[in-house]
Amino acid sequence: MSLLFRPRESRSISYQDIFGRGYDVDADRRSGSSTYSANDALCLSAVAACVELRANYVSQLPFDAYRDGPSGSSVKVSPQPTVITRPSARGVTRSAWMKQAQYARLLWGNATLVVGSRDGAGYPKSLDVLPPWEVSFSNTSVLERLQVTVAGQPFDPADLVIVPGQVRPGCTVGVAPLAASGLVDLGKRAQEFGRNWFTNGAVPSSIVYSDKEMDSTEADAIVKTIQSKWRNRKPAVLGSGLRFEKVSVAANESQFLETIRQNQAEIAIVLGIAPEAIGVSVGASNTYANREQNAQQVMLNTVNNDLLLWQETLFEVVPKPQFVRFSTGGFLRSDLKSRYESYQIGITAGFLQQDEARAWEDLPPLPPTQGGPPDA
Repeated sequence: MSLLFRPRESRSISYQDIFGRGYDVDADRRSGSSTYSANDALCLSAVAACVELRANYVSQLPFDAYRDGPSGSSVKVSPQPTVITRPSARGVTRSAWMKQAQYARLLWGNATLVVGSRDGAGYPKSLDVLPPWEVSFSNTSVLERLQVTVAGQPFDPADLVIVPGQVRPGCTVGVAPLAASGLVDLGKRAQEFGRNWFTNGAVPSSIVYSDKEMDSTEADAIVKTIQSKWRNRKPAVLGSGLRFEKVSVAANESQFLETIRQNQAEIAIVLGIAPEAIGVSVGASNTYANREQNAQQVMLNTVNNDLLLWQETLFEVVPKPQFVRFSTGGFLRSDLKSRYESYQIGITAGFLQQDEARAWEDLPPLPPTQGGPPDA
């Protein structure tokens, strides 16, 4: 679901008249029931890694505008609309523009794109990603006209394209995938615990035993003597009746490391990334075949959803009857030997031409046969 807002007439009946108040994430934050914030999320290594991966998956894939051609085939539009070739009016490259939008969707819940200019038919010629922390929404139910403020000022929704992160029934805008999970708060607490464990832990680093009783003044004097010797890297000689023992308490005895690992794995799952892809081991190690299967699963379960959303969004902003399509061949690109064997099977079976295989390898078409018709 993506939304390109256009002006419309006011309604005589409101959503509240029928259903009552809808889902309001901002109200959750105001009431304190949700502690999620995008800035806190980015402080967690698992979140940063997953969002970067998911943003890269989409931003690295080429996309173009097409129209239906003869015999049902698709023909690439020439020239391409500027909103496709150079979507940002502020000089942001196309791949960086897509990464900005993906980050906004996954961390703040929505990528809010502002129309810079329009062509003669009213279609956008450019779309720039607004800073998501500057955008707020109200009246977000589908039966009300959306009200938007940018940097505290009212903004006309007709000049915006909103691409949601995670959708909610009955809502015009999306929410961040991690917003309701509690995983960011748990990750923050685990980080704070680990920092306190290693800097302010109550467990002593070593113990000096004495065969005789002593008061606190005598004990402090012994500690200071030992510390001053070791600080200057001098040999320490313990007197009769004193024995030194170093204390080592593993952090995982308090389930600290296991909590971190489980939290990272669950964050990856919520963001649609295999935990192994960010270095979190949750089972047997990956083989080459497993990695290839993982790439296909990511494409099927995560990337395809993002691509469909973006194709629908961009379909709304290109002149009709044009549509937008991503090229996903590079994402599932296998090793050289496997690709060549696949090409050979297709050419031998007759459903693939040599020039088609050459095009996938960025090679020019074969020259026509001398003195005869071009190769079939």
